Amino acid sequence: MLAAELRGPQGALHYAATIEMRPAAERVAPKGPAAPALGPWSGGDDPYDGHTLFHGRDFQVIRRLDGVSREGIAGTVVGLREAGWVAQPWKTDPAALDGGLQLATLWTQHVLGGAALPMSVGALHTFAEGPSDGPLRAVVRGQIVARDRTKADIAFVDPEGTLVAELRDVQYVLRPDAARGQA
Repeated sequence: MLAAELRGPQGALHYAATIEMRPAAERVAPKGPAAPALGPWSGGDDPYDGHTLFHGRDFQVIRRLDGVSREGIAGTVVGLREAGWVAQPWKTDPAALDGGLQLATLWTQHVLGGAALPMSVGALHTFAEGPSDGPLRAVVRGQIVARDRTKADIAFVDPEGTLVAELRDVQYVLRPDAARGQA
């Protein structure tokens, strides 16, 4: 186990994590989860509206939205190779993971009615090493919907249906501008 912290210049704790590394041979990739029951996505063809999703072109990795409901959202995201990021010796695919967080942001907007930001990730489990070889299906399953926050799990599934990675217990809160009715 490895404890990691990111602190500001005056020592204020910004991020903390506990890291447990396992050899790839010990990670058995299960089948990916099915999406929850979804209704049609009604947010338009481009989810990058500049408000809820304000990502620049290099981070616009959602390629398709399959649908949304109170139970979750699903869609197709691409990884760093297809997004045109610089090749590095990555252990994960940060572009694809961010795409899943973007989908969860859209789901949170759907259930809470306002723009939100991710505040914490309970765990990241990886079952494949390095960047994805192609598009992944990201499936968000909601766990908690409260007045101004949500919690969900995000699964990343390859075209063969195998789970590549999962973010567990991802918590979102409404942005202050959204909470004041400015969203």
